[in-house]
Amino acid sequence: MFKDKYKSLMDSVNAPQQLVDSIIDSESKKHKFNLPKKPAMIFATLFICFFIALPAAAANNADIYRLMYMISPDVAQFFTPVQTACEDNGIKMEVVSIYEKDNEIQVCITMQDMTGDRIDGTIDLYDSYTINAPFSTGHCSFSEYDAETGKAMFIVSLEGFGNYLPFETPVKFSVRRFLSRKTHYENVVIPFDLKNAETATDVIYADITGGGGTGLKDRCPDYATVLAPDVPLENFDVNGIDITGIGYIDGRLHIQTAVRNRKENDNHGCFWLVDETGNKILYDYSLYFENGTDTSYQDYVFDIPQGNIGLYRMQGEFWTSGMLTEGNWSVNFKV
Repeated sequence: MFKDKYKSLMDSVNAPQQLVDSIIDSESKKHKFNLPKKPAMIFATLFICFFIALPAAAANNADIYRLMYMISPDVAQFFTPVQTACEDNGIKMEVVSIYEKDNEIQVCITMQDMTGDRIDGTIDLYDSYTINAPFSTGHCSFSEYDAETGKAMFIVSLEGFGNYLPFETPVKFSVRRFLSRKTHYENVVIPFDLKNAETATDVIYADITGGGGTGLKDRCPDYATVLAPDVPLENFDVNGIDITGIGYIDGRLHIQTAVRNRKENDNHGCFWLVDETGNKILYDYSLYFENGTDTSYQDYVFDIPQGNIGLYRMQGEFWTSGMLTEGNWSVNFKV
Protein backbone atom coordinates (compact mmCIF):
# COMPACT_ATOMS: atom_id res chain seq x y z
CA MET A 1 0.00 0.00 0.00
CA PHE A 2 2.82 2.41 0.93
CA LYS A 3 4.64 1.51 -2.29
CA ASP A 4 1.59 2.34 -4.42
CA LYS A 5 0.99 5.60 -2.59
CA TYR A 6 4.65 6.61 -2.93
CA LYS A 7 4.61 5.78 -6.65
CA SER A 8 1.47 7.85 -7.11
CA LEU A 9 3.07 10.84 -5.41
CA MET A 10 6.31 10.56 -7.38
CA ASP A 11 4.46 10.14 -10.69
CA SER A 12 2.81 13.47 -10.06
CA VAL A 13 6.15 15.28 -10.13
CA ASN A 14 6.48 16.83 -13.59
CA ALA A 15 8.31 19.70 -15.15
CA PRO A 16 6.05 22.77 -15.14
CA GLN A 17 4.45 23.33 -18.54
CA GLN A 18 5.55 26.94 -18.43
CA LEU A 19 9.19 25.83 -18.26
CA VAL A 20 8.76 23.37 -21.13
CA ASP A 21 6.98 25.97 -23.29
CA SER A 22 9.63 28.57 -22.49
CA ILE A 23 12.50 26.28 -23.44
CA ILE A 24 10.83 25.13 -26.66
CA ASP A 25 9.99 28.70 -27.65
CA SER A 26 13.53 29.89 -26.91
CA GLU A 27 15.15 27.07 -28.84
CA SER A 28 12.78 27.47 -31.80
CA LYS A 29 13.77 31.10 -32.18
CA LYS A 30 17.46 30.32 -32.04
CA HIS A 31 17.58 27.18 -34.16
CA LYS A 32 14.24 27.11 -36.03
CA PHE A 33 13.89 23.49 -34.86
CA ASN A 34 16.89 22.31 -36.87
CA LEU A 35 17.84 18.81 -35.85
CA PRO A 36 21.16 18.65 -33.97
CA LYS A 37 23.91 17.27 -36.13
CA LYS A 38 26.41 16.21 -33.51
CA PRO A 39 25.90 12.78 -31.86
CA ALA A 40 26.31 14.27 -28.40
CA MET A 41 23.54 16.78 -29.02
CA ILE A 42 21.26 14.10 -30.41
CA PHE A 43 21.87 11.99 -27.30
CA ALA A 44 21.24 14.94 -25.00
CA THR A 45 17.98 15.81 -26.74
CA LEU A 46 16.68 12.24 -26.63
CA PHE A 47 17.87 11.80 -23.04
CA ILE A 48 16.02 14.84 -21.76
CA CYS A 49 12.86 14.04 -23.71
CA PHE A 50 12.88 10.49 -22.37
CA PHE A 51 13.14 11.54 -18.75
CA ILE A 52 10.53 14.27 -19.07
CA ALA A 53 8.21 11.30 -19.45
CA LEU A 54 9.73 9.54 -16.42
CA PRO A 55 9.94 12.10 -13.59
CA ALA A 56 10.02 9.54 -10.79
CA ALA A 57 13.04 7.75 -12.23
CA ALA A 58 14.96 10.98 -12.65
CA ALA A 59 14.14 12.21 -9.17
CA ASN A 60 15.23 9.05 -7.37
CA ASN A 61 18.34 8.00 -9.29
CA ALA A 62 21.25 10.21 -8.20
CA ASP A 63 23.50 9.23 -11.11
CA ILE A 64 20.77 9.94 -13.65
CA TYR A 65 20.03 13.28 -12.00
CA ARG A 66 23.69 14.35 -12.08
CA LEU A 67 23.98 13.41 -15.74
CA MET A 68 20.80 15.28 -16.58
CA TYR A 69 22.08 18.32 -14.67
CA MET A 70 25.29 18.29 -16.76
CA ILE A 71 23.23 18.23 -19.96
CA SER A 72 20.47 20.67 -19.02
CA PRO A 73 20.42 22.01 -15.44
CA ASP A 74 17.32 24.15 -15.97
CA VAL A 75 15.28 21.07 -16.90
CA ALA A 76 16.88 18.62 -14.44
CA GLN A 77 16.01 20.83 -11.47
CA PHE A 78 12.31 20.19 -11.98
CA PHE A 79 12.57 16.43 -11.47
CA THR A 80 13.44 16.80 -7.78
CA PRO A 81 10.47 17.02 -5.37
CA VAL A 82 10.39 19.80 -2.78
CA GLN A 83 12.01 18.55 0.43
CA THR A 84 12.79 21.32 2.89
CA ALA A 85 14.24 19.08 5.62
CA CYS A 86 16.36 15.94 5.77
CA GLU A 87 18.21 13.89 8.37
CA ASP A 88 21.28 11.70 8.03
CA ASN A 89 23.78 10.36 10.56
CA GLY A 90 21.69 11.90 13.33
CA ILE A 91 22.06 15.42 11.90
CA LYS A 92 19.01 17.34 10.69
CA MET A 93 19.22 20.05 8.03
CA GLU A 94 16.21 22.27 7.38
CA VAL A 95 15.16 25.31 5.33
CA VAL A 96 13.51 27.75 7.72
CA SER A 97 13.02 30.89 5.64
CA ILE A 98 13.51 32.40 2.19
CA TYR A 99 13.89 36.15 1.76
CA GLU A 100 14.00 38.01 -1.57
CA LYS A 101 15.37 41.49 -2.06
CA ASP A 102 16.22 43.15 -5.37
CA ASN A 103 18.31 40.67 -7.35
CA GLU A 104 19.35 38.49 -4.42
CA ILE A 105 17.60 35.72 -2.54
CA GLN A 106 18.74 34.69 0.93
CA VAL A 107 17.82 31.28 2.27
CA CYS A 108 18.18 30.51 5.97
CA ILE A 109 19.18 26.88 6.60
CA THR A 110 19.81 25.28 10.00
CA MET A 111 21.71 22.16 11.04
CA GLN A 112 21.04 20.40 14.36
CA ASP A 113 22.50 17.31 15.99
CA MET A 114 19.56 15.15 17.05
CA THR A 115 21.63 12.55 18.89
CA GLY A 116 24.71 14.27 20.33
CA ASP A 117 26.78 17.46 20.43
CA ARG A 118 28.77 17.36 17.20
CA ILE A 119 27.54 20.83 16.19
CA ASP A 120 28.79 23.94 17.97
CA GLY A 121 29.61 27.58 17.32
CA THR A 122 32.78 26.68 15.43
CA ILE A 123 31.06 24.60 12.74
CA ASP A 124 32.66 24.84 9.31
CA LEU A 125 31.16 23.24 6.19
CA TYR A 126 34.73 22.87 4.92
CA ASP A 127 33.87 23.74 1.28
CA SER A 128 31.75 20.58 1.06
CA TYR A 129 28.47 22.25 0.13
CA THR A 130 26.93 22.32 -3.36
CA ILE A 131 24.31 24.72 -4.71
CA ASN A 132 22.41 23.67 -7.82
CA ALA A 133 20.35 26.59 -9.08
CA PRO A 134 19.70 27.49 -12.74
CA PHE A 135 20.48 30.99 -13.98
CA SER A 136 22.21 32.07 -10.79
CA THR A 137 25.37 32.00 -8.69
CA GLY A 138 25.46 31.39 -4.98
CA HIS A 139 27.50 30.95 -1.85
CA CYS A 140 26.92 29.83 1.73
CA SER A 141 28.19 31.44 4.92
CA PHE A 142 27.86 30.66 8.62
CA SER A 143 25.52 33.04 10.42
CA GLU A 144 25.14 32.10 14.09
CA TYR A 145 24.84 29.30 16.62
CA ASP A 146 22.04 28.95 19.18
CA ALA A 147 23.45 27.08 22.18
CA GLU A 148 19.98 26.62 23.69
CA THR A 149 18.57 24.69 20.72
CA GLY A 150 21.90 23.39 19.40
CA LYS A 151 21.12 24.80 15.95
CA ALA A 152 23.70 26.31 13.63
CA MET A 153 22.33 28.76 11.07
CA PHE A 154 23.71 29.32 7.56
CA ILE A 155 22.71 31.85 4.92
CA VAL A 156 22.66 30.68 1.31
CA SER A 157 22.81 33.73 -0.95
CA LEU A 158 21.61 33.40 -4.54
CA GLU A 159 22.30 36.11 -7.09
CA GLY A 160 21.30 36.60 -10.69
CA PHE A 161 17.60 35.72 -10.65
CA GLY A 162 16.26 39.18 -11.45
CA ASN A 163 13.09 38.99 -13.52
CA TYR A 164 14.27 36.19 -15.77
CA LEU A 165 12.05 33.46 -14.32
CA PRO A 166 8.31 34.01 -14.18
CA PHE A 167 7.72 30.71 -12.38
CA GLU A 168 9.00 29.23 -9.13
CA THR A 169 12.62 28.18 -9.50
CA PRO A 170 13.87 25.03 -7.74
CA VAL A 171 17.16 25.02 -5.85
CA LYS A 172 19.06 22.08 -4.42
CA PHE A 173 21.49 22.60 -1.51
CA SER A 174 23.69 19.71 -0.38
CA VAL A 175 26.34 19.18 2.31
CA ARG A 176 28.74 16.23 2.58
CA ARG A 177 30.68 16.94 5.78
CA PHE A 178 31.52 19.56 8.37
CA LEU A 179 34.15 20.35 10.98
CA SER A 180 33.48 21.35 14.58
CA ARG A 181 35.13 21.74 17.98
CA LYS A 182 37.65 24.10 16.42
CA THR A 183 40.27 25.92 18.48
CA HIS A 184 41.91 29.24 17.62
CA TYR A 185 45.38 29.87 19.08
CA GLU A 186 46.35 33.55 18.95
CA ASN A 187 49.78 35.17 19.40
CA VAL A 188 51.49 31.94 20.37
CA VAL A 189 55.10 32.42 21.49
CA ILE A 190 57.24 29.71 19.90
CA PRO A 191 59.53 28.11 22.52
CA PHE A 192 62.73 28.31 20.47
CA ASP A 193 65.66 30.74 20.72
CA LEU A 194 66.49 31.80 17.16
CA LYS A 195 70.13 32.25 18.15
CA ASN A 196 70.25 28.45 17.88
CA ALA A 197 68.98 28.40 14.29
CA GLU A 198 71.79 26.74 12.35
CA THR A 199 72.40 25.76 8.75
CA ALA A 200 70.40 22.60 8.15
CA THR A 201 72.45 19.52 7.37
CA ASP A 202 69.49 17.15 7.04
CA VAL A 203 67.45 18.25 4.04
CA ILE A 204 65.39 16.54 1.31
CA TYR A 205 64.43 17.37 -2.28
CA ALA A 206 60.64 17.22 -2.20
CA ASP A 207 57.77 17.27 -4.67
CA ILE A 208 55.98 20.52 -3.84
CA THR A 209 52.18 20.18 -3.82
CA GLY A 210 51.30 23.80 -3.04
CA GLY A 211 52.32 26.96 -1.31
CA GLY A 212 51.50 30.54 -0.48
CA GLY A 213 52.85 33.96 0.33
CA THR A 214 53.89 37.00 -1.67
CA GLY A 215 57.39 35.66 -2.31
CA LEU A 216 56.14 32.50 -4.01
CA LYS A 217 54.96 34.18 -7.22
CA ASP A 218 58.40 34.28 -8.82
CA ARG A 219 59.42 30.85 -7.54
CA CYS A 220 56.51 28.39 -7.87
CA PRO A 221 58.81 25.34 -7.88
CA ASP A 222 57.63 21.83 -8.65
CA TYR A 223 60.51 20.52 -6.55
CA ALA A 224 62.47 22.28 -3.81
CA THR A 225 64.96 21.63 -1.03
CA VAL A 226 63.19 21.58 2.33
CA LEU A 227 63.93 20.52 5.89
CA ALA A 228 63.90 16.78 6.55
CA PRO A 229 61.17 16.21 9.16
CA ASP A 230 62.62 15.75 12.65
CA VAL A 231 61.15 15.02 16.09
CA PRO A 232 58.51 17.58 17.15
CA LEU A 233 59.59 20.66 19.09
CA GLU A 234 58.89 20.30 22.80
CA ASN A 235 56.61 22.66 24.73
CA PHE A 236 54.70 23.73 21.62
CA ASP A 237 51.17 23.36 22.95
CA VAL A 238 49.03 23.46 19.80
CA ASN A 239 47.05 20.24 19.64
CA GLY A 240 47.07 18.86 16.07
CA ILE A 241 50.13 20.73 14.74
CA ASP A 242 53.80 19.90 15.31
CA ILE A 243 56.92 21.93 14.58
CA THR A 244 59.31 19.43 13.03
CA GLY A 245 62.24 21.59 12.00
CA ILE A 246 63.92 25.01 12.21
CA GLY A 247 67.05 25.81 10.21
CA TYR A 248 68.70 27.64 7.33
CA ILE A 249 68.72 26.46 3.72
CA ASP A 250 70.53 28.53 1.09
CA GLY A 251 70.63 31.57 3.37
CA ARG A 252 66.92 31.53 4.26
CA LEU A 253 65.28 30.52 7.52
CA HIS A 254 62.86 27.56 7.26
CA ILE A 255 60.29 26.74 9.94
CA GLN A 256 58.47 23.47 9.33
CA THR A 257 55.11 22.24 10.61
CA ALA A 258 53.49 18.80 10.32
CA VAL A 259 49.77 17.96 10.28
CA ARG A 260 48.38 14.43 10.15
CA ASN A 261 45.39 13.79 7.88
CA ARG A 262 45.05 17.46 6.94
CA LYS A 263 42.09 16.73 4.62
CA GLU A 264 40.10 15.55 7.65
CA ASN A 265 40.83 18.46 9.98
CA ASP A 266 42.07 21.53 8.07
CA ASN A 267 44.60 22.27 10.84
CA HIS A 268 46.76 25.19 9.73
CA GLY A 269 48.51 28.32 10.88
CA CYS A 270 51.18 30.89 10.14
CA PHE A 271 54.37 32.31 11.65
CA TRP A 272 55.96 35.73 11.93
CA LEU A 273 59.07 37.22 13.50
CA VAL A 274 59.12 40.13 15.94
CA ASP A 275 62.14 42.43 16.12
CA GLU A 276 63.48 44.35 19.12
CA THR A 277 61.11 47.27 18.53
CA GLY A 278 58.03 45.07 18.23
CA ASN A 279 57.70 45.19 14.44
CA LYS A 280 56.15 42.10 12.85
CA ILE A 281 57.86 40.44 9.87
CA LEU A 282 55.74 37.92 7.97
CA TYR A 283 57.20 34.93 6.17
CA ASP A 284 58.03 35.44 2.46
CA TYR A 285 56.47 32.22 1.19
CA SER A 286 55.62 28.66 2.20
CA LEU A 287 55.90 25.24 0.55
CA TYR A 288 53.71 22.15 1.01
CA PHE A 289 54.88 18.57 0.58
CA GLU A 290 53.83 15.13 1.84
CA ASN A 291 56.91 12.92 1.55
CA GLY A 292 54.89 9.74 0.86
CA THR A 293 53.02 9.66 4.20
CA ASP A 294 49.63 10.63 5.59
CA THR A 295 51.30 13.70 7.11
CA SER A 296 51.36 17.08 5.34
CA TYR A 297 54.40 19.27 5.87
CA GLN A 298 54.80 22.99 5.32
CA ASP A 299 58.05 24.97 5.27
CA TYR A 300 57.62 28.68 6.06
CA VAL A 301 60.54 30.64 4.58
CA PHE A 302 61.97 33.95 5.85
CA ASP A 303 64.59 35.92 3.94
CA ILE A 304 66.46 37.07 7.07
CA PRO A 305 70.31 36.92 7.18
CA GLN A 306 71.51 34.20 9.51
CA GLY A 307 73.83 36.62 11.31
CA ASN A 308 70.89 38.80 12.36
CA ILE A 309 68.33 36.15 13.25
CA GLY A 310 69.19 36.24 16.96
CA LEU A 311 67.60 39.69 17.16
CA TYR A 312 64.16 38.23 16.51
CA ARG A 313 61.66 36.05 18.32
CA MET A 314 59.01 33.77 16.79
CA GLN A 315 55.27 33.94 17.16
CA GLY A 316 52.34 32.34 15.39
CA GLU A 317 48.60 31.92 15.00
CA PHE A 318 46.92 28.54 14.50
CA TRP A 319 43.52 26.94 13.87
CA THR A 320 42.71 23.30 14.60
CA SER A 321 39.59 21.13 14.43
CA GLY A 322 38.61 18.44 16.88
CA MET A 323 35.93 16.60 14.91
CA LEU A 324 34.93 15.74 11.34
CA THR A 325 31.33 14.60 10.71
CA GLU A 326 30.34 13.11 7.37
CA GLY A 327 26.92 12.47 5.88
CA ASN A 328 24.61 13.17 2.98
CA TRP A 329 22.33 16.12 3.62
CA SER A 330 20.28 17.64 0.82
CA VAL A 331 17.24 19.92 0.70
CA ASN A 332 15.21 20.99 -2.31
CA PHE A 333 13.09 24.12 -2.32
CA LYS A 334 11.65 26.72 -4.67
CA VAL A 335 12.34 30.44 -4.73
